Amino acid sequence: MVSFGHKRRVYMTGILLRTVLASVVLLVAVPAYTAELSSSESQQEIVKIIKDTWEKPGMVIDVAPISVVGDYAVAGWVEGQRGGRALLKRRGHGWSVILCSGDGIKSAAGLTAAGLPAAVAQEMEMALSRAEATLPAHVVARFSLFEGSVPVENGAHADHHKH
Repeated sequence: MVSFGHKRRVYMTGILLRTVLASVVLLVAVPAYTAELSSSESQQEIVKIIKDTWEKPGMVIDVAPISVVGDYAVAGWVEGQRGGRALLKRRGHGWSVILCSGDGIKSAAGLTAAGLPAAVAQEMEMALSRAEATLPAHVVARFSLFEGSVPVENGAHADHHKH
């Protein structure tokens, strides 16, 4: 015969287990949602920075894809028949363009040379490859048209429209 006290303990244990399980689910789900939201906000901010800095009337810049790894991002951009990639770094609560390039920041070696830690550079190379694989080949080809690498100071470099 099962006593009332035993049934109550089993019932309470079930409630406790469900509560703990629900808490664990929330602990896992909330940071994942926050990271996704943060990435989306970062991408919106990066698009705005690039457009505000270099877009001119009649010269629309399309910014995509954007790959974010830690405090670094690489954004592809196309303006008419030209294009390139921008390397950005998160500083404080915002992003800054630190380098404009073409294929120079497509590889882990190039990203490391640009100042990214090796592990971040390797992850960025993979993220960039995955992101660019979703675009038409003619768009990705335009990213290669930017010649050399140009450091960016105070948010812009002088000869953007020559590339």
